Amino acid sequence: MFDVYPGHFHWSPMRSSWNFVKISLILSLLRLILTNSCTTLIFTLGGYHPVKIGDVYNDRYTIESKLGWGHFSTVWLASDSKVPDDDPHKLVAIKVQKSETHYMEAAMDEIDLLNDARNHANDSPDAERGAHFVVQLLDHFFVHGPHGKHACLVFETMGKNTLSLIKKY
Repeated sequence: MFDVYPGHFHWSPMRSSWNFVKISLILSLLRLILTNSCTTLIFTLGGYHPVKIGDVYNDRYTIESKLGWGHFSTVWLASDSKVPDDDPHKLVAIKVQKSETHYMEAAMDEIDLLNDARNHANDSPDAERGAHFVVQLLDHFFVHGPHGKHACLVFETMGKNTLSLIKKY
């Protein structure tokens, strides 16, 4: 940090060190918030639903691990107890939407869009060629929690996310 004195600048190591400590603390807090979705700062009314490993949803989906999170939702890997162990849909991805009204409306639009895409996949001869590029919505349900009502969309599991590709290359 520089203090202005008549005719010259004066560097203060104490102030500079303190600013570095403050910046380090802020960065550490941001890192904690971004990597730990259980932070109470972001779990409020209208926000994320507090999902835990081992939770069972819709009497069939057991949460195995966290896959990721975004501005609208968190995404969890779950096993489906109603599907045989050798079925490719034994493991599913559950997207748990935030409960605020506009996030719920977006979830309902997504459900409608993906259902329409699935229902019309065979309407044209070319449809089958591209159908496998659209993620399949397997199920959806709603959960009521301490922060409101949340839409839960159940998808087939996919490959790596875009962020993992960016980090790799």
